[in-house]
Amino acid sequence: MKQLFRGGIHPDDRKALSRGGAPVPMPAPSRVVIPMSQHIGAPCSPLVKVGDAVKLGQKIGDGEGVCSPVHAPVSGTVTAVEQMTVPGGRQCVCVAIENDGKDTPDPSIKPRTTHKGMSAAELADIVREAGICGMGGAAYPTNSKILSTAGKTETLLINACECEPYITSDDTVMCTWPEKVILGARIVADVIGAKHTVIAVEDNKPEAVEALRADPAVGGRPLYFFTTGAMALSDAPVYIEQAAGQGVTLAFAGGWHRTQYEEYALLRVEA
Repeated sequence: MKQLFRGGIHPDDRKALSRGGAPVPMPAPSRVVIPMSQHIGAPCSPLVKVGDAVKLGQKIGDGEGVCSPVHAPVSGTVTAVEQMTVPGGRQCVCVAIENDGKDTPDPSIKPRTTHKGMSAAELADIVREAGICGMGGAAYPTNSKILSTAGKTETLLINACECEPYITSDDTVMCTWPEKVILGARIVADVIGAKHTVIAVEDNKPEAVEALRADPAVGGRPLYFFTTGAMALSDAPVYIEQAAGQGVTLAFAGGWHRTQYEEYALLRVEA
């Protein structure tokens, strides 16, 4: 891989171990434990109690401020609401659910047929209620990004670099469901008023780039790609500087802090 900046580490990516594999649905376990804190900001307060029957997709935790709700991944019965040890070793309030195996959907789940005419506030509300957060280390609630950049964003930058060794989940998503990646970018760009969309992809993912380029949804609003050979980056400004070097001048548009790592998805072009 080429190196576009000085310093840092450039380990072997080791992605060949899982690259090219087809996604396989994971069978639901008989019991699930859902932490009430899966994002940066305030943890959720449980909305259910022991003995409650819950449905698939039901909101079981929510809070105020910078907070993202959590939902039941199965239908069943709540068996515990208490402090538990979660991955990473920290303690967190969790909701345990005994799976009934029925996957009975919650009636609040209502598919939408179009985003046309939708305001940024409406999209942000949908995104918040769905519990969507960034997939980086900060897990910043995505609805905040939409609200803070609507109407003042020229360029939407999608982070598809997936720089860490071994992991290939983003690569797999782009290769398997390119139309969904493009559609998601189009929806956000349309609603916030972005004129351009840039997808940042590392040069070790040629199959993903070709899959995205080949999708018919690329037609219409301009869609650009730039590839980077950077590995193991943990700071958004480095990606942005590389994008700028490819002819797109970008700047923060929402007051993101450098410590929030890669939480830079919505950016604007500076004149």
